[in-house]
Amino acid sequence: MYEGVFFIYIHDNQAPSTPTLSASNITSNSIDLAWTTAVDDIGVTSYNLYRDGILLESSLTTSYQAQNLTEGTTYVFTVSASDAAGNESNISNSLIVITSTSTIDTCTDGIQNGDETGIDCGGSTCQPCNDNSGVVYVDIEDITTDASNTWNYFRIDIGDDPAFGGWYSGGNLRFETYGKDLVAVGNSSNTAVLGENVAIDAQSNFYDSPSQYFVSSVDFNEWNGKDGYIGFQVTQNGSIYYGWFHINVASDGSSFTITDYAYQTNAGATIYTGGQYPVGPTGRAE
Repeated sequence: MYEGVFFIYIHDNQAPSTPTLSASNITSNSIDLAWTTAVDDIGVTSYNLYRDGILLESSLTTSYQAQNLTEGTTYVFTVSASDAAGNESNISNSLIVITSTSTIDTCTDGIQNGDETGIDCGGSTCQPCNDNSGVVYVDIEDITTDASNTWNYFRIDIGDDPAFGGWYSGGNLRFETYGKDLVAVGNSSNTAVLGENVAIDAQSNFYDSPSQYFVSSVDFNEWNGKDGYIGFQVTQNGSIYYGWFHINVASDGSSFTITDYAYQTNAGATIYTGGQYPVGPTGRAE
């Protein structure tokens, strides 16, 4: 009988799961980044954070503060996970973030009323003149809702309740918000078609729908065959934040696809639909 030490070598070719990246606390020169924990059969040994395609940091932590950034500048962040065998996960969602600016826009009437420094009171109401960006853009994996994919639940990166859903029922396309308001057509549950560079803020026509919102139905076809934006608002820690979903709808209203979204990290601040984001080989922002 032979006694000795036996070694068993296991070849690991399974990559870790893909982490999901998010951002918060955007200032003119820094951004707080965080990502979900990846899962691996052997164990994750590092997370690789990239900025504009260049490796920025490799560590075992699931958060990072990007510092020494330039104000009013667009940055693209991604992250991946690696294991001891050198397997690397797929790259995460591309997080496109615009740092805020410290400059103040000139008030439209040029008049300072009383002690209201930085406020335009030329009209019937006073409006802040600060134009900090603080916009986060997220390029998600496309979500298509149709007769074959009747329900799609997803979550975004902001809000006390960040859940949304796409729903197909009885030939109707619906947007589930779980009580959060969308910009609508009048006092109806029909979502408004927003084009490029449309402001979304407290002045937008948000409607508190008693049920799901319609993207397309027998009685509403404004979205059919169009590519545009849906404005939304969420509440976080008692404050309201505005954002948009970018969608396209089939010409016959049989399906709609959510391709990306963006939101403001400054409570109550205006966000504009679309924007100048880095464009990849496919021709869409990434």
